Amino acid sequence: MDNRINDDEIVNLLLDEFAENSGSELDDNDSDEDVTDDLNKTYTNLAPVIPDFYNYLDAFDPQNLQQGNDVMEMEYNEVMATPLNAEHPTTDAHTWGFESDEEDEDRPMHVPPPTYRLPVNHRRQGTLPKWRSKNSKPKPHPFTANQHVTNEVSENSTELECFQLYFPQFIVKLIKKETNRYAFSVIRSLKRRNILKKNSVWHKWKPLNISEVYKFFSIILHMSLVEKPHIKDYWSTNPVLQTTYASKLMKRDRFISIFSMLHIANNDKYVRKGQPGYDSLYKIRSYVNFLNDKMSTLYYPGQNITVDEGVCPFRGRVHFRVYMKNKPEKYGMKLYIASDPLTGYTLNFEIYSGKGQENNSIIPLYSRLLKQYFDKGHTIYMDRFYTSPMVLEYLWDNKTNGVGTVMANRKGLPKDTVVNVKLKKGEMAFGRNGPQICIKWKDTRDVLVMSTCHSADMAPVTVKARGGKIQKFKPVAIIDYNKYKTGVDHGDQMITYYPFKRKTLKWWKKMFFYLFKVSVVNSFIIYKHYASQNKNPCLKTFMLNLCQQMAEKSGEIIETDTAYEPNNVDRLTGRHFIKKIEPTPKKANPRRTCKVCSKKIKTGKLDRGKKETSYYCPICDVPLCIDNCFEIYHTKKQYW
Repeated sequence: MDNRINDDEIVNLLLDEFAENSGSELDDNDSDEDVTDDLNKTYTNLAPVIPDFYNYLDAFDPQNLQQGNDVMEMEYNEVMATPLNAEHPTTDAHTWGFESDEEDEDRPMHVPPPTYRLPVNHRRQGTLPKWRSKNSKPKPHPFTANQHVTNEVSENSTELECFQLYFPQFIVKLIKKETNRYAFSVIRSLKRRNILKKNSVWHKWKPLNISEVYKFFSIILHMSLVEKPHIKDYWSTNPVLQTTYASKLMKRDRFISIFSMLHIANNDKYVRKGQPGYDSLYKIRSYVNFLNDKMSTLYYPGQNITVDEGVCPFRGRVHFRVYMKNKPEKYGMKLYIASDPLTGYTLNFEIYSGKGQENNSIIPLYSRLLKQYFDKGHTIYMDRFYTSPMVLEYLWDNKTNGVGTVMANRKGLPKDTVVNVKLKKGEMAFGRNGPQICIKWKDTRDVLVMSTCHSADMAPVTVKARGGKIQKFKPVAIIDYNKYKTGVDHGDQMITYYPFKRKTLKWWKKMFFYLFKVSVVNSFIIYKHYASQNKNPCLKTFMLNLCQQMAEKSGEIIETDTAYEPNNVDRLTGRHFIKKIEPTPKKANPRRTCKVCSKKIKTGKLDRGKKETSYYCPICDVPLCIDNCFEIYHTKKQYW
């Protein structure tokens, strides 16, 4: 006797009519979408396809453990992502703006791979696990932690104060120091080889100061909000392209110089590939370690956590670049990310750095990525790449629940009684082995899911279809999976709203700016948590305010001697006064080239020559002739 029952038969018993055309939310080409349903009933007496007993090899047997890891490594390489590719100055610290290396000793750049806990084998010797058809009530690990957000911010905190939790003063000082160190090394090398051209911009290089670091990243945020084809276009005077924000903060050549010399690591300590201690991520290791520590400290999630891959778009040359056909940006550097599914907050991440750096099998990866969330009853939602009986047992042994779609070729699944069973639309087959349950459900296509916190119950949901909203029944495990699987995608979506897209960047700079945007999104989530209902902030408004506050921050911490202060006041609307250039010990009557005359000479509207003046505008810090140039400069937009 056939005990199968489908959705249509269930609904006919409960409702008068039921539309047959419905789709699965797990199908990429399906337009159906879950809608919050008022019915919270579950149905436990639905007759499934009855599976027989099924035996499978104990994956946690010590002699098979290594073999299992090798299989998971193979599946990673073949299914998900395929890798495509692969100076030492003595410094004058006080002159160039970087200190000795002694203070770096307490900031390790490379953290050795941690040891991970292997699964515990609870099975008795001489017995094999069996998949049974019993739909028993699940007993998941209870959630014992408390969701909380850091108390370092409050309702009165500004956008900058939230962002500085992820980008504090010591990171700014590190960027300043290492950028100056690298600039000194490069310029000295060019001079020694006698290839520094006479008109090179590097003759004008001045040591970077903290004020300029804030201005630099304020412009980076501005470029993320206002996209233009080329960096130089942000300083363009063309009416079609012109925006004045970047030019008010910093000169174009200065910004490009800082952008070129930007560094956050000391190249003197870099270990080359093939030598002991080599680290593929050395260039950004200190920033990665810092972010991972702060992200998990400042925000603790609820019971559910999503684990998935993210990608930093990059088409340049780096040996751990991968191709991921299911991502919008198919080429780039892959990240394993744990996030909060409700907010998209990035809790922890690990950058895939190629073979030989870390053991990227799923269990060692989880031991690093989720180690601080074990033993607290969290539920991990994952896609088919991560899910297997071995992984779910590892999570269960660490008092953590797991839910995820699974590949049909994973070892240990009930092949004959669940995986290979032919189902009609709406039918379901399942098998239970201890806390694990494997469910196969037929919608527009077969869906295979595993869980340690669900039973084989079904519940009604309302979905959108071509003819309007319809009601259908789905396994509760699939309903929860659809709800909590999108945490990483949610965070990636917010990052891609306002990306910093620049070509010809080195891989580590591309990753650095990607992590910079992750920090912006995380700080926005914390800010939004404390914001009152009246504010209702959006990411765009948050970035606009953060951009302005970083520019203001740069003016509050001006460093003497090396500070570079451009014009921060609108020359056409502000109040301006003429003043004579003050004498110096070397010159009693100093003179400077007039800004207006110099511009007219460059454009050919004035005879070539050096037009000097003894007067300037102290507000704009611009030398101007006293007769007519001062008035023209402050009244005409195109003063030349």
